[in-house]
Amino acid sequence: MAATALLSPIWYPVLELEVQDRRWDITRHKASEICAGEVSRLPQTIPVDNLLDETAGLNSDDIIHLLTTVKLGFVEVKVSPEGFFTAYQDRYGANWRSPLKGGYAHLELGDVRSDDCFYPKDYPEPFFSNWLPVKPRTCLRATYLANPTAKSIVVEAKSALNPDLSTWVLKKRDTGVVVAGVTDAYRQAKYPYPVPRWDRREWPDRCESGLSGYGLLLDRVSGSKQATEGSDRWVMSRRPLEIVGIPPTLAAVKQLQDDGKLTTVKTSDGPYVGDWASLKNRQTWSEAYAAGVKQGAWVHGNSLIVPGTNTIYDIQYQGLNGKWGTTTTQLIFVHANAEARKVVFFGFDFQGQLLWSAQPTPLTTWTDSYALHFEPEYFEMIGKSLLVHGNYGHSVGIESRRPWTIRLPLSDLTELQNRR
Repeated sequence: MAATALLSPIWYPVLELEVQDRRWDITRHKASEICAGEVSRLPQTIPVDNLLDETAGLNSDDIIHLLTTVKLGFVEVKVSPEGFFTAYQDRYGANWRSPLKGGYAHLELGDVRSDDCFYPKDYPEPFFSNWLPVKPRTCLRATYLANPTAKSIVVEAKSALNPDLSTWVLKKRDTGVVVAGVTDAYRQAKYPYPVPRWDRREWPDRCESGLSGYGLLLDRVSGSKQATEGSDRWVMSRRPLEIVGIPPTLAAVKQLQDDGKLTTVKTSDGPYVGDWASLKNRQTWSEAYAAGVKQGAWVHGNSLIVPGTNTIYDIQYQGLNGKWGTTTTQLIFVHANAEARKVVFFGFDFQGQLLWSAQPTPLTTWTDSYALHFEPEYFEMIGKSLLVHGNYGHSVGIESRRPWTIRLPLSDLTELQNRR
């Protein structure tokens, strides 16, 4: 009776799904074993000058990543018969479209004054010109070709070890010499994507998914020396900057104050002079970069910009509240302790190591009605001083706060640095 019930047509879809699941597990396992062996033999980086992708798998974010982070000289992609040359909609708008149908889109970085700057239909201008790490006045140039020109090419081939599997191959376009390949079961998945996807998240074992050969191959692609040097004209390099030495808690900061371990910097302070609203809205990426060129270094958000070395250091710190600023040679963290009603400065070198800890002379009191608290917001370097602008007053009510400026002599900060 039970056997008869199981053979009833009502169970066919369930049994079919179970068979599909088992078949996929077997296929995925085979692909995973091949993939693991191939990945173990790959070099950590595979330098190329430029790249043609014949798989239709790149989306706009991938293209931007290849040009700005990988630092290729250019990227070429096939244009579909409908005129699209990116795989699917992402954060930069719908599929990018060519004025031509077929052929190839040739994408590279260039001057924003170029006639062939590309602006996606669904993305407002200035597209690409005001984003880190792209230098200001840089655009994404797009030209359209009947035939590709890239030296290296990514294609899909059948696996030599198992024809049911796909091997994603990087090879020389002119000679056909294979440089590297990674296998997966992309075509055998139960619910395959129309095109492969490059997932750049770090997984413990991405071969295990059975779908990541394309991405694992592209992960190893890097810009050649020639490509990187050319890219440096348009893009800054990015590196993490781990901060070491800030006390971990408010109690630890207070202990520094109580123990007299904070150097007192002779500062001056007073109401902010100027249009506070315009100051709050003024620091675009272009303006921050210009300040970095003028001063030697500048901070934009949580990034230290050093144009002289063409480097952006992304500040890695989670702890006390505060704001980051900089002098020409030091990174400055300004922490305001609401409980102690005191401001503390920490100075670091550009490797993230703590150089000194200090506090300003007592701030001017503008009312006796309540305790005053300074909250840092913005920085300026004018003449021989570093200016820290912020709100000074009570935390509740706009009328109880005033725009305020603390002025730190650069000579005193340099002296603190030299004591190290």
